[in-house]
Amino acid sequence: MSVKSFKTEKEEGSDTTFQVWYPEGKTSCPIVLFAHGYGGGSDAHEYLASKIAEDGYVVIIPDREGNEKYGFLGIFSFLMLATPVNTVTIDGTTLQKALDYVTAAAKDGSASPLSGGIVDPTTVFAGGFSMGGVEAIKFTSSCKAPPVKALFLISPSIMMFGSVCWRMSYSALKEEAKNIECPTLYVTSDNDMAAVSAFSYYERAKDSELVVFKTEELDTECPHTKKSSWEKFLGYPGKKMGLN
Repeated sequence: MSVKSFKTEKEEGSDTTFQVWYPEGKTSCPIVLFAHGYGGGSDAHEYLASKIAEDGYVVIIPDREGNEKYGFLGIFSFLMLATPVNTVTIDGTTLQKALDYVTAAAKDGSASPLSGGIVDPTTVFAGGFSMGGVEAIKFTSSCKAPPVKALFLISPSIMMFGSVCWRMSYSALKEEAKNIECPTLYVTSDNDMAAVSAFSYYERAKDSELVVFKTEELDTECPHTKKSSWEKFLGYPGKKMGLN
């Protein structure tokens, strides 16, 4: 199935844009809202989003102003407990903005590529990578209309150290993940630094499945499977920040 993509312009008074992938010529497509990780952006998940769109979904990944500014230097703000708040949210609000955007776009007559019955605004799925997994958990637990049908988390944060840096309770977040009612898929690898989080959430979840990839099965040239400057700086031999 042919997939098209576009990126919205930043509106006045907003720090958020949206990258959208959708299948050409298909209608009533369910919505997939996906949150990228700390310091990342929608471009890093283009392959994943395109493959999901090929299966008949409209995929929306929000970007917030500031993601591109930090790069390697972001590790210093992280270690100093001063995570730049404009790179990603962890309270569900950015994915809520994405849902609001696509719902409005679906009603926007001929002005939007998502109008004309392409979107089914009543069927919503959510996902996230790394720190974006926290955003997805928070969004899923707070979104009541429409309720999220299913949740998928790739290398989800947070480990204990991350919870201190991001000023949230690790135990409270695990409890929130435990109370999610919809089916949840956790994805990690045997070489993932954040694997402990995926296992921890999975052990508490009501209706969930865990997939653990072997390192040799991964394409190590994909984003988030390559060794990053952060990992070299922190000195984690062989371990990766996550997987995409």
